[in-house]
Amino acid sequence: MTFLELEDGGERVQRVTTAFWDKGGRLAASDTWELTQEHGAELILDEIMAPSDLAMNRWRLAYEMNDDQIDFSTTLFSRKLDRPPARLILSSTEAKWLRTQSKDSQAFDLCCQMLKEMDIIVLP
Repeated sequence: MTFLELEDGGERVQRVTTAFWDKGGRLAASDTWELTQEHGAELILDEIMAPSDLAMNRWRLAYEMNDDQIDFSTTLFSRKLDRPPARLILSSTEAKWLRTQSKDSQAFDLCCQMLKEMDIIVLP
């Protein structure tokens, strides 16, 4: 069974039955947003929620984050939101702390790569 399928009474059924796309920095769909979420967009709900108590609690559970990690993520998001087009370079203290949060060097490298895609740079 794939991520896009669900088992229902012993049968595989499609979990995603809608389409949505990026339209100039906003998500667009031919259906209402409520219907779009009901038919598959909830799969990315955690990723598109703005930081709020609800979002942070969902992220805490989904990614097993502790309080320090939540605080770091919220601060980083706020800093990037203040200057979206600008490159954000983490301080050496932040980079060192982030490195201590990684289980191994591959996890840290992946984290740095994903941050770089958002124009957030972690210096060695």
